[in-house]
Amino acid sequence: MTVTDPVLLMLPSAESAGAARRRRDPASAKLEGGHAPAALRRDLDAAPQWGDARPPALTRVGEAAERIRVALHVEDPLVLPTVRNDFATRPEIELVGVPAPTPAEVTVVVVERVDRVALALLAAVRAAGGGRIVLVTDDDIELAMMAVVQLGLTALLRRANLTVERLATVSIAAGRGHGQLPPDVLGAMLGQLERHQRDVLEPHGLTMAGLLGREVDVLRLVAEGLQTAEIAKRLSYSERTVKNIIFGLLSRRGLRNRSHAVAYAMRRGLI
Repeated sequence: MTVTDPVLLMLPSAESAGAARRRRDPASAKLEGGHAPAALRRDLDAAPQWGDARPPALTRVGEAAERIRVALHVEDPLVLPTVRNDFATRPEIELVGVPAPTPAEVTVVVVERVDRVALALLAAVRAAGGGRIVLVTDDDIELAMMAVVQLGLTALLRRANLTVERLATVSIAAGRGHGQLPPDVLGAMLGQLERHQRDVLEPHGLTMAGLLGREVDVLRLVAEGLQTAEIAKRLSYSERTVKNIIFGLLSRRGLRNRSHAVAYAMRRGLI
């Protein structure tokens, strides 16, 4: 790979923002061509536009842009300087070293293959408090998908035809809690979750949230306002069994009381 390859190196052209805007928007070109006051033309040039170096959603009127601390792990020595130099010019991004006094909120990992070495790197990033992970690779990660998700994957991008602009935008979004997955990867991941629920959890009476089926049944009735005796009668349990189920749930999940347990289950869509 040379520095002229398009992968991660398709930088914005050297044309000015105003020239790019005139090419995209004939109406803007007309205004800038002399049919609007000079002050308005200056405002047009200064206004952030979709397709300029920074998306407009990242800067709000009257607000200072919050900087996202980003660390880089790029195995290609030709690509690393380009990504690092571009990120360093963006006011939304604060590049941090590894390790850093203040851990990164997002770590960008660019690898050719998601193999044992790459998984070890992701595990090290997670152990060091590297925040959310933006993974860039062209490798098929289906077999390692659940492992990568458990290690903090927030966004996955394909290297082919990826620009530094796109990588920066996704990294900033990841720092604000927004995920990004290719449609095929998302579909495969949902399929794996379904199989995990069917083949691993259900045979043991567990749900995806880690609750037993009978715990969910009891909490559903607690949410309806039933008392212990009423729950026992409805489920054909003894009152002692109902109390043990609730006590076991509270202890295992660190919940304070029945109301807290109901709220816990509702936030996870179980009742």
